[in-house]
Amino acid sequence: MYNREFVKAKTAAKVMTTEAAALKKIVLDTVAEANKLVGDTLGPNGKVVLIERQENLPPFTTKDGITAFNSMAYSNPTAQAILEAARDSSSKTNVEAGDGTTTATILAEALIRLGFQYIEKNPHLSVQQVMRELEGAYRDLVIPFVKNNSVKITNDNDSDLLRKVALIATNNDDEMADAVVKGFDLVGHNGNITITEVPDGAASGFGVEKIEGFPIARGFEDSCGRFLEEFINDKANYRTVLEKPKFILYNGKINEISALLPLLHKVVAATGLQEGQELDTVTHSPNIVIMAHHFSEVVIAWLAKNFGNSGTLNMIPLKIPLLTQQASAPFQFLLDVSAFTGAAVFDPLTHPLESGQLEDLGTSPIQFFEFGRYKSLILGEPDEILVIQRVEELETQAKHAESSLDAEYLNERMALLTGGIARIKVFGSSESELKEKKHRVEDAVCAIKGALKEGVLPGCAKTLLTLSYMIMNSDRSDAVKSIMGKALRAPFKRIFTNGGYQLEHYDKVYTTMLDMKKPFFFTYDALNHKYGDAIEMGIIDSASAVLMSLKNSLGVAKMLMGLSGIVVFQRDIQKEVSAAKNDDEQNVAMQEAIEESNRQQWEPPY
Repeated sequence: MYNREFVKAKTAAKVMTTEAAALKKIVLDTVAEANKLVGDTLGPNGKVVLIERQENLPPFTTKDGITAFNSMAYSNPTAQAILEAARDSSSKTNVEAGDGTTTATILAEALIRLGFQYIEKNPHLSVQQVMRELEGAYRDLVIPFVKNNSVKITNDNDSDLLRKVALIATNNDDEMADAVVKGFDLVGHNGNITITEVPDGAASGFGVEKIEGFPIARGFEDSCGRFLEEFINDKANYRTVLEKPKFILYNGKINEISALLPLLHKVVAATGLQEGQELDTVTHSPNIVIMAHHFSEVVIAWLAKNFGNSGTLNMIPLKIPLLTQQASAPFQFLLDVSAFTGAAVFDPLTHPLESGQLEDLGTSPIQFFEFGRYKSLILGEPDEILVIQRVEELETQAKHAESSLDAEYLNERMALLTGGIARIKVFGSSESELKEKKHRVEDAVCAIKGALKEGVLPGCAKTLLTLSYMIMNSDRSDAVKSIMGKALRAPFKRIFTNGGYQLEHYDKVYTTMLDMKKPFFFTYDALNHKYGDAIEMGIIDSASAVLMSLKNSLGVAKMLMGLSGIVVFQRDIQKEVSAAKNDDEQNVAMQEAIEESNRQQWEPPY
C-alpha cells in the first residue's frame, strides 16, 4: 500500500467588515461619493463628467448618469462591493424605464442617509420594520397618485409631447430632439431605434434612416455571464458585430457541447476551415448565433475560447428573452426569429440538433448581427413570404386572445417583425464629441419609450415634491415622514443647486411650486427661471421613470441599511499591474487600428 497525499486548494483569504459603525461609515461614504459625481449631471444646468478609458482609447465626456455611475470603481474591495450594489438601482431603472437613472441614484443616497439617522434616533426599531413601512407608502400612495395624474400619450398629442420629452433629455438641443422624434415617426411607437457614431472631421449633426432589422431585448450581460469580455470584438463601442451570421435556434437548454458538435462539424466542412482556408474566402459563414433557453457555464466557456481563436467558428450564445410569463413564450419568440432569418427551430424531440443540416441555419440574406450589452439586433432583409405568413398567424391569435394584455403583446410582436429599425447617425469631429452626443440621444430615446409606457408628469421634480408634501401631511408613520418624506425633496434640491442657486432661495421656489391653488402641472423652469404650465413649457418627466427610480432606490436602501457584514476578496495589486503590462502590445495594436479607422472616416456598413 502506498500513502497518497491529496492537496486541496483552500478558500482564498477575504476581508470581512462586521462592526456596525465601520459598516455604516463606509456605506455612507460610498453612496455619498456616487451621489456627488452622478447627481451633478442632473437637470438643465447639470455638468458633464470626463471619463478615462482603458486600452489607450481616448477619454470622453458624458452627462448621462448611468454612464458616469458605471465608470466608477474603487481599489478598496469593500467600497467596490457597496458601489456595485448601489449602482444596481440606476441600472435597473435604466433597463425598466429607460430614464431617471440619476434621480434613482440621488434618491438612494438620501433614503440611506436619512434612514440611518432615523434608526440611530430610534434604536428600538428594526431596519426591516422601517423598510416595510416605506414600501407600503410606495405601494398605497405613490403608485396610485402617479397613475391617476399622468397624462397619457395618444395619437392626438404624441407629436407635441414626444418632442418636448426629447428636448428635456437632450438638454434643449433642437436638432438632436428632431432626429429622435423622426426616428419614432419612421418605425412607430412600438418600433426600435439604434444609434451609430460616424466620425467626420468636417460635419457635426445627425442623420435618420430606416433599415430592415429585428430587435431582441437581451444582450451579452445576461447571456454570457462572467465570460462576456471574451466575446467583445468592437472594444470602442463595447459590442460584438458578426458579418453574414447564421442561426441555430433551439427550443430547450444546451448543457453539453456534444449536442452541438455534429451540426458544427458540417459547418466547419462547408467553410473549409479544417483545411486552413482564410475566413474571407469561405463559401459558408463561420459566424453563428446560437439561441436557446439556457446555456451551461461549460458551454459558454467553450464558445468563448473558440471565439477568441483565429481559424475557428465565431459562435455567440444568446439566451431567449423573457417577454411574458407564458410557458410557450420562448418557443413563440423562436418562431418569430425563424420567420425573419429563415432558420429552423430545433427541439429535443421532433427536430434534435444532431439531425440539423446547413439549410436549417437560415436562408434570408442577413447582413449583420449586433450583440450589445442589454439588447441585440439582426440587421438584413428577411424572407417576405415567411414574415407575411408569420404575421398572419399572429393576427389570428390576436383576434382570439384571451385578454387585452395578450392581444397587446401579440401586436407588439407583429410590429417587431414588420416595423423595421430606425438608425440615428451621430456625426462628430472627435471621439469625445461623438460619445457625449450619443449618450444624450440614448437618453432621449429611452425617455420617449418610458413616456409612451406610462405617460408624462410635470418636470423639475414636481411630482416628487408633491408626494413629499402629501406624505408629510398624511397619517403615515413618523418613519415614513422622516425618511421618504424628506428624501423625495433631494432631486429638486440638486436641480436647484446645479443651477447655481443658493439654498436660501429654495424655500421661495418650493412654496410657489406647491401652491395648492395651482394645477398639478404648474411647475418651475430651472433653465429660464420662470413658472408656468409644464406641458406648455416642455418641462415634463416620464411617469415610468419616476415610478422605477423610487422603487429601485428603495430596494437598494433596504439592502445596504440592513447589512450585518460585508465579505470581499482581497485585491492583489501587483498581479493586476503585471496583467496590465502584458496587455501593452495588444493595446498599441488597437490604438493603431482606431487611428487608421479615423483616417478613413469609417462608417458602419449597415
